[in-house]
Amino acid sequence: MRTSIFLAAALATLAKADDASSTIIGYFIPPWSAGLLSHGGWISTAASVAGINAEAATYHVGCVKGAPKTDCDYPTSWTIIQGPETVSFTGKYIASTSDKSTSYDITVTQSYECSLKSSTESASCTMSAQMSGTYNGGKYDVTTTSSATYTSMPISNSYYRLTVTGGLSSFTAPAATKTGAAAAGPAGAFITAAPMVAAAVAALL
Repeated sequence: MRTSIFLAAALATLAKADDASSTIIGYFIPPWSAGLLSHGGWISTAASVAGINAEAATYHVGCVKGAPKTDCDYPTSWTIIQGPETVSFTGKYIASTSDKSTSYDITVTQSYECSLKSSTESASCTMSAQMSGTYNGGKYDVTTTSSATYTSMPISNSYYRLTVTGGLSSFTAPAATKTGAAAAGPAGAFITAAPMVAAAVAALL
C-alpha cells in the first residue's frame, strides 16, 4: 500500500532519533485568515509523540519550561494528528497586550480538519475559531467557521516546522509499523518532505 511504503521511508529518515534530543517534522496548516489575534507563535514550544502507528501519529504541543507568556501562553497542550491523507488540529492560546492604543486579553480556541490528496496536491478543510475575553475594556466574543479546498501552490507552502522533543523512540518502535487505531486514532502519521517555512508563525491560521 502506498501509504505504508511512504511512511516506512519517512520513518527511516528518523532512524537516529533515539540518539538525538529532538527532530523536526512538517505539519500542515490551511492558509485560512480568520482575523486571529497574534501571539508568541512557536518560538517557545515543543511537541511530544503521544501515539503512532502505520496510519496515524498524534503530537501534543506545549510551552517549553520557563517560556515567558509573551512567547507562549497555552492553557492546555495542543493536539495535532497527521497523516498522508488527513490532518486535524485542536488548540487554545491566550493573546494579550496592553499599550497606548490597544489592550486585550482574549482566549482563542481553534480547530481544523483536512482531507489531503497526495500530501501536496490538494486539501479540503473545515476550520473554526472562537475568541472570547476583553478588548479595549469591552467584552469580546466572536466565533467563525469556514471550509475551503486548496490546490497545489498553497499546499506546498503550507507545511510548517514543528520541533519534537518527547517520545522520539516511538518513530522506530514496532507500533509505528502496525495499522489500526491502537495508538493515534483515525488520522494518518506523516513526516513530510514538503517545503517547510523556517520562521515561527505569528498567527497560527
